[in-house]
Amino acid sequence: MFAPRSTFATPLRYNGSNVTGGTALQPAEEIRTLQRRVELLAPAGRFDVLEAVLDAGADAVYLSGKRFQMRAHRSDFHFSDEALREAIARVHDLGRRVYVTVNTLLSAEETKEIPVYLSFLAEAAVDGIIVCDLATITLARELAVPFELHASTMMNAHDLDQVLMLKDLGCTRIVTSRDISLREAGRLGEQSGLEIEYFVHGDMCVAQSGQCSMSGLLFGKSANRGECMKPCRSAYQLVSLRGEHVSMPLKEGHLMALRDLSLLRQLPEVVEAGICSLKIEGRMRDAEYLAGLVALYRGALDRYYALPSAYQTDSAMLQALFKHRVRELSALSCTGASSTTNFFDISGKREPLILSDGCREPTISTAPVLAAPSNPSTESIQPTPALAVCVASVAATRAAIAAGAGRIYLAAETRQFGEEGWRRETLVEAMDLVQDAGVALGLRTPRVSTSRARAEWRALMDCCRGRNVAFVLAHHFGALKRARENLPGAAIIADYGFNVLNPTAAATLRRLGAHAVMPALEAGFDDVRALVESQAAPLELIVHGPIEGMLLEHCLIAAHLTKHGSKDTCRGPCHHTEFALRDAKGETRLIITDQYCRNHLLTAKDLAILPLLDTFRIFQAESFRIEGQFYTPGHLERITAAYRVALDRWAAETTGTEEPPRTNEVGEGWGALQAEAPRPWNFGGYAQHVTRSVSTAAVMRNMR
Repeated sequence: MFAPRSTFATPLRYNGSNVTGGTALQPAEEIRTLQRRVELLAPAGRFDVLEAVLDAGADAVYLSGKRFQMRAHRSDFHFSDEALREAIARVHDLGRRVYVTVNTLLSAEETKEIPVYLSFLAEAAVDGIIVCDLATITLARELAVPFELHASTMMNAHDLDQVLMLKDLGCTRIVTSRDISLREAGRLGEQSGLEIEYFVHGDMCVAQSGQCSMSGLLFGKSANRGECMKPCRSAYQLVSLRGEHVSMPLKEGHLMALRDLSLLRQLPEVVEAGICSLKIEGRMRDAEYLAGLVALYRGALDRYYALPSAYQTDSAMLQALFKHRVRELSALSCTGASSTTNFFDISGKREPLILSDGCREPTISTAPVLAAPSNPSTESIQPTPALAVCVASVAATRAAIAAGAGRIYLAAETRQFGEEGWRRETLVEAMDLVQDAGVALGLRTPRVSTSRARAEWRALMDCCRGRNVAFVLAHHFGALKRARENLPGAAIIADYGFNVLNPTAAATLRRLGAHAVMPALEAGFDDVRALVESQAAPLELIVHGPIEGMLLEHCLIAAHLTKHGSKDTCRGPCHHTEFALRDAKGETRLIITDQYCRNHLLTAKDLAILPLLDTFRIFQAESFRIEGQFYTPGHLERITAAYRVALDRWAAETTGTEEPPRTNEVGEGWGALQAEAPRPWNFGGYAQHVTRSVSTAAVMRNMR
């Protein structure tokens, strides 16, 4: 659609005293040999900041328009379309580069606006855009835009297969996951041939990049849409659970509040790792703060390149950095270290803004009614969905089969408390049980694939020989690619880690080999209905179970309770006791630790749509899933049986056959199931409306 424009093949670069000629970003190996310079990339939220960071020596800047950006709380920041055009021209007049963020998850309606916005950015001659939603990437390719596509950190790029698929989709640069080390990030660039952008300073999320749904689930304000209410910055008590009893606080404070990242001391290691662009976070910061910060990094880089062998971090720079810090500073996990208590500032004294102070989650009785007909016409009713159950033990496998599950998904991530986890013999036994029962067998891959997880995938494939694996659940492109190559006969379900909110993204995953799609955990009722109406891909929907609001590489238990505050030397208290975070409103959110010592922080209420099952007929889903991997086998069996009874009644009504007997409105044991459940129930993300949220001020008023 667009004719290619001339690119800045030899952009000018600031060297501390004057502007000199340079070249476009270079391969990682050339950076390691110090033949070429890395890019220093600074944020700018307003014109005064833009001028300041350019004067301070930024090689490139990243900006936001008024739409489709990740800092939506402040309307006085960000650039209008005309201001963007002017800002891009100013940056280019200096021979620098400019990137615009188009990095939010999109609703179905918003995808209709994206082509117009991308066309405007092309005409304004932007150098690249930072993207998060698959829909944005797809629409940019269809338009043949002349600018670069940079995969946002919110795409959680941490896996070589994943990065290679993003390359195939047209991305030329990857902003890696915040949870991988410098060396891991550098290897991704070296092996893929892509540019790697890496955060070197600023505010960091405690959760895995793009894998936090807590703000959306609690407040209807999605972190993946730039509206995060920052529940991770709130104060909590760390407690242990013994049956129905909650202990006195074992630790309290701002237990998830990460310090700000600072890699000024580690600049030589950053360059040596092959990072092509050094990213400073802070589009909401003022001109004075960012200009000083950019000048520090600019000066350090220039001194390093002048004579690397003589470089040492300047004491005056460190003093200036410390004096003007927002939060306390840390290198976090960038050097490869495991998280410790020193990664966090539990005092909260330097938190600049705390938007939320706890949240009372609604129960089924207090949740808003979902906007859908309660008695849809039979003409719209499709075949009854398959009932899928995710399990993490042989006992749970038996229980789900006995209760009538039509699919069994064996979960790769298993709980350390009260569970032995999979061993080869138990995994094989579970597979045989499933196949002998004539039930479809599925594998659920981890949400994050480290080198260990990838090696374990190869071992798992050996266990699968001679067995008919019908389904694979994949949370990212790397897992999808490996499933496609190693199990070509299996139907791949693109799981909620892909954060699908719109039909364009679902259709893209379908073209890339996914048989069906699980919408994002934050997807509201209307978002799911738009996916259904588009017929972009068959859907699997979670209908019951614990909801993982956050996935953390850090271990909060080890950090705050063990002697050295590190999971490297932790004695494993999570094997013997359940732990949870209790907020200021008294809500208790369970911490699940898996075999990788990651934390899965659950919401205080489990999802349950059993009372609304008739309403969910309009979704015409291919399958309904029960997240049973964290339930006891006995409770899982009773939950599965209740849904089986309800679905059988649904099938009988659809086909006109005799209705199976029932004792109450949702099958046997409704009251008993609620009474024995480990947590109360609600309607999860279905009752939220993150793609049409209310104002931040209104949410804060409701919290009082």
